[in-house]
Amino acid sequence: MHRGWWTLRGMDPFPSPDASPRSGPPPAGAPPPLVAPGLVAPGLVAPGLAVPVLRGALLESRQRWRDFTALATDLAFETDAAGRLTFLTPDPALGWPQGALLGQPVNGLLVHPEPDPFRPRSGNLLGGGRGVQAWLRQADGVPACYSLAVVPLVDAEGRPAGLRGIGRDVTAEVREADAQAAALRRAQALETLVRRVRRQVLAPQMLAAALESLPPALGCAGAAVLEMTPSGLPQVTHRHGDDPGPLLEAVSTLLNDDVPSYAEGPGREMLALLPHPQRRVPRYALLAWRAPGGRPFDADDRHLLTSAADLLFVALGNQALQQELELRARTDGLTGLLNRRAFLEDLHRRLERMDMDPPRAVGAVLFVDLDNFKPLNDRMGHEAGDQALIAVGRLLRDIVR
Repeated sequence: MHRGWWTLRGMDPFPSPDASPRSGPPPAGAPPPLVAPGLVAPGLVAPGLAVPVLRGALLESRQRWRDFTALATDLAFETDAAGRLTFLTPDPALGWPQGALLGQPVNGLLVHPEPDPFRPRSGNLLGGGRGVQAWLRQADGVPACYSLAVVPLVDAEGRPAGLRGIGRDVTAEVREADAQAAALRRAQALETLVRRVRRQVLAPQMLAAALESLPPALGCAGAAVLEMTPSGLPQVTHRHGDDPGPLLEAVSTLLNDDVPSYAEGPGREMLALLPHPQRRVPRYALLAWRAPGGRPFDADDRHLLTSAADLLFVALGNQALQQELELRARTDGLTGLLNRRAFLEDLHRRLERMDMDPPRAVGAVLFVDLDNFKPLNDRMGHEAGDQALIAVGRLLRDIVR
């Protein structure tokens, strides 16, 4: 079986690039044309059969390339020289029916004006580029990120005739990469925060280190630890950055909540308030704020703030424990008065202060003895004696400065 020579209206449908139109049988010694087996019967094709066979072959080839395009890409399009869509597949595309987009400017699909893969690049050519990512509008209002490959089209005279391009939906990959990058940033910021805090031994220095780390990590104007007072207006116990005084009245009502609050301050500051999860006295909260007109705290910021608040509340707990241990080490457990060691230290400090300011060097030391204390213990018991000591200690604290 040999492949016949195609003739259609005197033209060779599969000419070589330098071939000129011809008709009739091939010249002597010419190689047979490369035609898919089974498409052409042996010998010359009857003129009445050539057109249907050729049309079928072209339709099959077109469908094949459509299938390849659909398998390899999520979007294929063409535009004219004015940038209007003239071809679009699949249907629907981006959730839009073809009829709603054909004839419309292709850059109207862009969510952001930059980057614009459809903008003229250089010379007289339109667009052009591979791997350009752009966010496109979908019919459901949710933007989608596409990686586009675009080539310019020119007419026979070399003038711009439009664009032809394909796109692949990479929204999931981009969001995953953004999530991983955000997680890395959070981990690095938290690592820096923890490292600075761990360098400190005492709780006050731990609190100061944590607050100093927050503003640069979050782009804040300042951060502070607040303590709720009986008056209802919080007071600042520790802070770093700007003075939060003008914000206290705005956040006082938020301290009643058990969950973090994110609000706008009286001067359009962006506020983040994270109260201690346990309603204990005194109750603390972490306040962070951005300058007026700053961006709101996003999910990454809130994650870091939550971690920082947990760290701060641990430091506050350590500070309370240190204060309790210091109090027990310096005072008598029954009366609350200074013990011998603390009394001598305090006496030495006050004498030094009097030496530094002789005109005001006045003071007195009292030695107090309780008469008939032993009979009270013997007759009424040790509990009554303890109550007597407690009452005397209260009187002494009330009469001295």
